[in-house]
Amino acid sequence: KATRNGIRVGELLGDFNLFSEKFKSIVNTHLRLFPSINVDVDAELARYKAYVDKVRPYVKDTICFLHTALRNGKTILVEGA
Repeated sequence: KATRNGIRVGELLGDFNLFSEKFKSIVNTHLRLFPSINVDVDAELARYKAYVDKVRPYVKDTICFLHTALRNGKTILVEGA
C-alpha cells in the first residue's frame, strides 16, 4: 500500500501555520533522501502564501457542487485513482 505524503490544495487554503509545518516536514524527508538538493524553505513558503488568494477562487466544495449538478439533471463523469 502506498502512502500519501504530499500537500493538498485544501491544506494550502486552510491554516497556513499547519501548512508550513507539513511543508517543512516534507522538505526534511526529501533532504534525508536527497541531501544534495538545496531548498530555501522560507522563500518557498512565501511563494505558497502568495498563491493562496490566487488559487482560492478556483477551489470549490465538490460535494456541494456535485449535489447541485445532480439536482439540476447534469451528467457527471467520475474518474478514480
